[in-house]
Amino acid sequence: MGNAVTVGENDAELIFTRAGIPDQGAALQAPQRIGYRLEHGAIVMLRWPALDQPPRVKPVRYPVLEGVREFKLRYLDKSGIWQLQWQYPDLIKMPVAAEVALTLVSGEVITRIFALQ
Repeated sequence: MGNAVTVGENDAELIFTRAGIPDQGAALQAPQRIGYRLEHGAIVMLRWPALDQPPRVKPVRYPVLEGVREFKLRYLDKSGIWQLQWQYPDLIKMPVAAEVALTLVSGEVITRIFALQ
């Protein structure tokens, strides 16, 4: 799921579920809910303890990259049109690619495109 804007303190611009890590112990072997957001000039990874969360469960935060001014995401739909957000569970219209663009405090822009299908 990709949100153009974060609303709550535990919301993220990008949230997804990834497969577990087989050699990292029982806690990390199960699928994990992960999110990324821009928070106080840094990209922060959020990791929730389970896939489906009760309302008051807070994710654990891990700083990933400091010195970031902007964090932008776009999603390429099946028609070849870039969208600013994608809302789960719209699996029928799942994007074919995601673009991540970071603007650093220095002014440098880092852009990466990931194929999703």
